[in-house]
Amino acid sequence: MKHKLFICLFIFMSAVASMMIAGCVSQTPVPQYAENLTFAVAYTHDDMNSLSSSEIKDSVTASLNSVLTERNLKVHPISFHAIEQQLLAVRDTDRRIQALRASATGAQLILFSEISTEFYSPLSGRYRWDVNVNLTIYDMINRHTLNDKFTVPVALMYSHEDGDDAIAAAQIDIQRHMGSLIDAFMKGRSVRTDAELPPATRAAEPKLVVPAPTPAPEPVVATPVEEPKPTAEEPDSSTEPAPVKQESEGDSKTGESETPADIWSK
Repeated sequence: MKHKLFICLFIFMSAVASMMIAGCVSQTPVPQYAENLTFAVAYTHDDMNSLSSSEIKDSVTASLNSVLTERNLKVHPISFHAIEQQLLAVRDTDRRIQALRASATGAQLILFSEISTEFYSPLSGRYRWDVNVNLTIYDMINRHTLNDKFTVPVALMYSHEDGDDAIAAAQIDIQRHMGSLIDAFMKGRSVRTDAELPPATRAAEPKLVVPAPTPAPEPVVATPVEEPKPTAEEPDSSTEPAPVKQESEGDSKTGESETPADIWSK
């Protein structure tokens, strides 16, 4: 019991750590190729338990085809029923691709996805499946090939789930590998610039926001206050009135000045 609890805790912590790392890593923009290329796309599901081949669910194929369309590449789907007999007759990838060439009319390239599933074992209340993928790009003009083989382990919840459910659970990893394979094959080819792309697919450019300059405060100039000037009607209060000379009674009698003899006779 403790061992199962430890495994569940380890899986949970690994999932949390993966989500945190994915949130910190910056996403690389998807390249937009300028060439008018068409890929003939074919998928097959090889069940290793029943040793049979069948088509893949439409929801999964639509998700995988979006890897091409988002790179400005055209998709020419090849129906599984049109090539079912050739795929059942051989298991070799090269011979299968030669059989696909007759159905890849109008395409310059072939993208062949061979996905095999195999039940592995029960694991802590879940069901372990191995999804083995072989992606191959074939150039019909130069006859060059480039492939990528990898395995995606998947843990399903219920016993009634089968290989189709395992492929659906692994489609995100298959998309990532498919995108890397296409970009590696298309390396060196012309890529559309932002000026040639429609506005909806252009890469968003960061905008530099420059704050408006703050105007310098104007210097405060002291305005002299003018004192009110005195008017003719209102005397100036700042000047003192001139002293009034008081005349004596003798002075007021006559306007003539007194002699010294007059002053001593009084």
